[in-house]
Amino acid sequence: MMVKPTRKNVEGRVFRTVWPDMKQGDVGEPVEIPSVTHMSIQVVGDSYGSNVVFEGSLEKVPTEWFELWSHDGATYDAMVVWLRPRVVGGNDKSKVEVVLLTRSNG
Repeated sequence: MMVKPTRKNVEGRVFRTVWPDMKQGDVGEPVEIPSVTHMSIQVVGDSYGSNVVFEGSLEKVPTEWFELWSHDGATYDAMVVWLRPRVVGGNDKSKVEVVLLTRSNG
């Protein structure tokens, strides 16, 4: 299922994006982040063995995705235009909230 995020301005150029109640097999609706200079991600909830993988795309209209990092520690340093979370593994009890905090150049 595609999970729609909410995005709110925290202060100045800092935004908080939340994908709520993500379950096994869910994909977060992508957010455009081309001018982001810093970002932090937090995954909270009951994972029941699931893992959240973060995918990026460099396309103007994203159709192809590549893995950036996962919340289990695998990291890849890359700049992207689009970002989305995807829940893999786990079971039908898996339910997490994904929070993205970003700061942009302007």
